[in-house]
Amino acid sequence: INSHQINENALVEATFNEVLNISARAISNIDQEYLSSGAITYISDDYEKNIPENIDFWYNASIICSPDNFSLGINLVYLKFEHANYRTATFAFQILVNQIEINVEPVSFKDSINAEIGDTINIQIELLDPKTNVSIENASVKYSWEYGLGTLNETSLGIYKAQVELPENLEGTYSFDLIITPDGSTYQTTQYSFVVVIGEPIVDEPRLPNYLLLIIIGVLIIVASALGALSLRTYVYLPRKRKREAELFSKTQRFKDLNNIQAIVVVHKLSGIPIYSRSYSILEKHKKELFSGFIQAITMIGEEFVEKEVEEPESTDKEEGFGVEKMIELDFKQFYCLIADIENIRAVFILTERSSERLKSQVSHLILALNLKLSNELENWDGSLDEFEILVPEILNEYFELYYKDSFKLADDVNLIRLKKEKKLSKMEMRVINVIQSMATDNTIANLNSIVELVHEENKNLIIEAIESLIKRKIIIPLNN
Repeated sequence: INSHQINENALVEATFNEVLNISARAISNIDQEYLSSGAITYISDDYEKNIPENIDFWYNASIICSPDNFSLGINLVYLKFEHANYRTATFAFQILVNQIEINVEPVSFKDSINAEIGDTINIQIELLDPKTNVSIENASVKYSWEYGLGTLNETSLGIYKAQVELPENLEGTYSFDLIITPDGSTYQTTQYSFVVVIGEPIVDEPRLPNYLLLIIIGVLIIVASALGALSLRTYVYLPRKRKREAELFSKTQRFKDLNNIQAIVVVHKLSGIPIYSRSYSILEKHKKELFSGFIQAITMIGEEFVEKEVEEPESTDKEEGFGVEKMIELDFKQFYCLIADIENIRAVFILTERSSERLKSQVSHLILALNLKLSNELENWDGSLDEFEILVPEILNEYFELYYKDSFKLADDVNLIRLKKEKKLSKMEMRVINVIQSMATDNTIANLNSIVELVHEENKNLIIEAIESLIKRKIIIPLNN
């Protein structure tokens, strides 16, 4: 695949619309000679393609990971070789199709918007495919800042715009965060941030005599010199700092969402029976029957809110625009309960704190996938949960890296002394490794969040960024790798 040799049942990663160049040869097991004049066919669930023969016994073809022929996550495919003189043979492998990252192009501004007190500002962006530069339409674009929430409407193909009226007497620099949720599963949900700098309006003064004007100019030059450093900090340093903080927040949100999840329950709506549940608290380990009763009570409460659409100021929060029939979030003071419904499936997430926009979007994608991939099993369900215990975790892992909630350890084949000597680790990464080594003699950590709690750093996002970097570089790995 793309000039890289793979073994049978291997996992190949790709993104939607990426081209995979497939090359294959067939060899006789008896005389160990390559075979010609055969036929090799690429086969997946909904797509087949003949791979023609070329020189040196090679069969070559290109496959496009189109959303029409591939689904998000793992796709099972195989090559079938047929020959008149030989038995038909197959070669199976997997293609993990990931979403495409969106290019967000601001229109008429770059990283900041300058405005006067009481102004109405225009926020306009264009969403583009990073490879083809094609405009992305029908996306949901929501903004949030310290003084409210809102939506950017699509005014033309791929162009989204909103007008925001600034409060009176408000002055300073404020961060705006955009959450972009594309239509369908081809593109990733993306966050984009910028700042709005609000200052006093410039007022035209009446003409003054020339000598007085020169005095005023001289005073202004002195004042400008004295305030130069302050202006640099206010209009350059702080906006850049807030942009960096927003980017850091976007990188670490996945970790926070996973840490927020305390239990997951998938319910068959018609019967009210949980077909799958997973808890990350001691409740499941020691009081499993109590956990089942608790989930039954939660789903009954959720049923009342979903069917009757009751709204209470401090207990429910109905969400819309995530592609599901209904989504509500219940506030139980000690914990939160996010419930999403579609057709015969209900997903219940028990959370320690209120869910983020990203988490709601992922839950929406998950329940759509559950409804699609479990439809046959639910129609012919005989009451057994064994099949769901296998299928549901596979679908869950496509949208949530739940192994983050399991135990991790320092990789055995990593030479930490050499990495430290060559200064290939940041200071925060070094602090994270030191904490892991100090907590256990076998360099094992039961919970990644305990690292965040033990490293003394006010900005927890920096710790999470270091942990994510160490996992990506495989310096710390899951215990059950």
